[in-house]
Amino acid sequence: MTDVQALEAALPAGMLAAMVTPLDAEGGLDLDSLDALVDALVAAGLDGLVPLGSTAENFDLGEGQRATVLARVLERTAGRVPVIAGVPPLGTPAAAAEARAYAAAGADAVLVSAPGWSAWSPDELRRHFELVAEAAGVPLVAYEVPSRTGGNLLGVELLSRLAADGVVRGVKDSSGNLPAARLLVDATASAPFFRKWTGVEESIDGALLGGFDGAVGGLANFAPRDYAALWAAARAGDWKAASAAQARLVAARAIYMVPRRDASFTGQAVGALKAALVAQGVLAHATMAPPMLANDPEQEAAVARLVAELGRDREVVAT
Repeated sequence: MTDVQALEAALPAGMLAAMVTPLDAEGGLDLDSLDALVDALVAAGLDGLVPLGSTAENFDLGEGQRATVLARVLERTAGRVPVIAGVPPLGTPAAAAEARAYAAAGADAVLVSAPGWSAWSPDELRRHFELVAEAAGVPLVAYEVPSRTGGNLLGVELLSRLAADGVVRGVKDSSGNLPAARLLVDATASAPFFRKWTGVEESIDGALLGGFDGAVGGLANFAPRDYAALWAAARAGDWKAASAAQARLVAARAIYMVPRRDASFTGQAVGALKAALVAQGVLAHATMAPPMLANDPEQEAAVARLVAELGRDREVVAT
């Protein structure tokens, strides 16, 4: 296998799920539900799994819990699709140590953001990714997500430099800046290998048209078949069908907007996503990790009604 073939195997083009982390009623890990989620996502035709990202409440889980989640996902996946493990927005030494541990556990690649807590210079951010990549020893994917990292934006110039030097081998771009994303496609065209996934679920079809290689998203937990259908249509050049799949994802995104009293948007959206998976029969509980609030019965009931309504128009994921 050539270096490029190895990178293509670890960092697949296509649709990847930013997995939730199932918790039991007491807040411990629900590994049986995690198994069911892995099986449902793989059966739906997704191209890879991304546990321990921001949708997974990674920063709210303990280090030991994160290690257990990754080990279980790898065991259950059993090589059927690649697994890219998310590293929380930790400081450089801690992120490097966690990336090294994930690689040792068998992750195909790691997803790494800028560290939080401070506004870093481009040279400081470059050093962060260099040190984490050196420690990991597996392909590193940069996570462009300023909303999770205190506003730190990597930007086209830094990402293209990191790509040209082989420090990072891909990006998940959740910045929401589609013009910059399009510029990144051109700026990294001559990089030795650089995979580009969008995290903006409202416009995956537009990103694919603009040169992206796929998407990584939380809605893929709930609607993986729509994700897979969008990718299949785009690969076939059937943009009408791709647009129809995109429209179904936009409709499904209404789940995120079901209100939850006294919660942050993250707590509202991830809680609703878990509630939707409970309604589908994939998860046993919609428990959230602290400091996010306990389950809201009114929200869960509203989500269940929405899942039923969406199910009238399209197949849902229950397996």
